[in-house]
Amino acid sequence: MNMNASAAAFGLAALLAASGFAYLDARNQLAQTETRLTAIQTERDNLTQQVDSLQQQVKDLEQQVSSSRNSVSDLQGQLGDRERAVAAFQGQIDTLSICLEGVAQGISEMSNGEETSALITFSSISATCKQAEKIIEQRNVGSYGSGSGQHPPLAIRSF
Repeated sequence: MNMNASAAAFGLAALLAASGFAYLDARNQLAQTETRLTAIQTERDNLTQQVDSLQQQVKDLEQQVSSSRNSVSDLQGQLGDRERAVAAFQGQIDTLSICLEGVAQGISEMSNGEETSALITFSSISATCKQAEKIIEQRNVGSYGSGSGQHPPLAIRSF
């Protein structure tokens, strides 16, 4: 029985050695898994921070876009106001030009002895020159009334 006991002891030793190696291998795999898990968690935390940062950047950019849109809208409104003012000024300039051209033509006709033609010319521009007079009065009141130090406006006579 000595041989059986030796064989059993040897088998038990082999079993213990195999169990020890399996235990060491399992511990090694567990340590590697824990290391990988820690690395993955660290990477996840870094990615979470990056995502949070990017989300904040997106919010900031959305606010900038909204602010820019509001600025563009305001500027478009100002541009529209200025375009309307330019159109109004252009209409006033046209009225003044027609009146002045008519007056110049009437004066020329009078200097050439064509009094009838001059009267017809002055009559044809009378309404336009009345509008021109109102435009000039409005401009003079605006300039004179603003304390700009200018002299009082001259009176304009309509024909």
